[in-house]
Amino acid sequence: MTRLLPIIFQILVVVLVFQDAKTRNMNPWIWGALVFFFPLIALIIYFIMRKPKIEIF
Repeated sequence: MTRLLPIIFQILVVVLVFQDAKTRNMNPWIWGALVFFFPLIALIIYFIMRKPKIEIF
C-alpha cells in the first residue's frame, strides 16, 4: 500500500496540472506529459510560465 501512494499522488498532480493548463488556454497534453515524466522540474517551469487565468462569465 505504501508503494502505491506516491503513484496516486503523481497521477493526482498530473490531473490537476492538466485541468489548470486547460483553463489557462495552454496545451494540457504537453504539460501533463512533462509533469508525469519530469515531476519536479516540470512543475517549477509550469508555475513560472503559466498564463493568467481566463475568466468567462
